[in-house]
Amino acid sequence: MLRRFYVPFRKAIWLAGYRSRIYTAHGIITLKKFVDYLEKPIIIEAYGDSTTEGAIFDGTFVGVFPSSSEPWQLNELLTGHYGIKSIVPNYGVSGAQAIDLIRGTCGFQGSWKSKMAESKAKIVLINFAHNDYMFRERPEEGRHITELAEFESYMETLCRVAIEHGKTPILQEPNPDRPWGNSSPLVPYVEAIHAAASRTGAQVIHQFYRLQKFEGWPNMLSDTVHPGPEMYRLKAEETAAVVAATIKAMPQGKLSRLGLYVLRRVRSALAWIHPDK
Repeated sequence: MLRRFYVPFRKAIWLAGYRSRIYTAHGIITLKKFVDYLEKPIIIEAYGDSTTEGAIFDGTFVGVFPSSSEPWQLNELLTGHYGIKSIVPNYGVSGAQAIDLIRGTCGFQGSWKSKMAESKAKIVLINFAHNDYMFRERPEEGRHITELAEFESYMETLCRVAIEHGKTPILQEPNPDRPWGNSSPLVPYVEAIHAAASRTGAQVIHQFYRLQKFEGWPNMLSDTVHPGPEMYRLKAEETAAVVAATIKAMPQGKLSRLGLYVLRRVRSALAWIHPDK
């Protein structure tokens, strides 16, 4: 009796799933392809300076420690805590300024426009300020002297180009530096980041003032600028919360977990009925 009911039920699923079509902005797809689309990892590309790359001063020299970096920990948090399949490439470059990302200099290969045209990312994180300030105050040969108004314009350009190519840009405030805190010369750069975000509709991840609320925050820096492992973790936690909320608001993230679970079970049934599809 159960067999007589179960087989037609699976046959009905096959007819409903493989023969029916789902209409999307990109055309017509089968239910199976739609589920496959939902299960694809979301790519979040992280661009910035050494504080994106994961640089830490170990008492002798500044080295890069990928597993302590914010992008690495962001990926772990999205996957482990938020249940989001993600890939977070780290494109941080030590010594980089915002203009370098636009032009494709200082280790960035290719202009920002070409990068965004080729990128498969849904979200791009952008983290600059430290070097833009530093090279303005302490010029070095071959480095661009970025005035504050220029910095704001560059951040706006990075956002607009990303949006033009279908990405969601998220700007990041720099981490605080020691010993200045709220009196840091970085404060105008933080304000410039918010101004650029306001004009483009981009989100901003609050780090500069938020991190200073933690007791003993200066001791979380490995030198005067680069975070140590604890501060990188705190940065990643805030970034993960913002990115996870952004993903859930996207079409790919709006489907409830229950809905996705049901679709996966349907796909499993479809594979049992018609494994060659």
